[in-house]
Amino acid sequence: MRFTLAPRRHGHGYATEAVRGMLHHLFARGLHRASADCDARDSASVRVLEQVGFHRDGQTTDPLGPQYSRAIDTGPDDTLVFSMTASQWRQHGS
Repeated sequence: MRFTLAPRRHGHGYATEAVRGMLHHLFARGLHRASADCDARDSASVRVLEQVGFHRDGQTTDPLGPQYSRAIDTGPDDTLVFSMTASQWRQHGS
């Protein structure tokens, strides 16, 4: 799962609402597990994912290395990885 919002829309709960709605839709239709990732520097996205019940599984580094990241201007190559099962979703009360 990925999401992007225009900067002027940050801080209004739109991403949280959208992610929660998508998860509700997917788990209601039988999805067993959802996963998401975000740039390690993106604290707002981390908050959104944790608010809706995702659990941090770990951190990965771009296997192509920092030279590739700089070449396409993506910045640091660390990514946080999250997941949630349907039972965790139900327990979270979402």
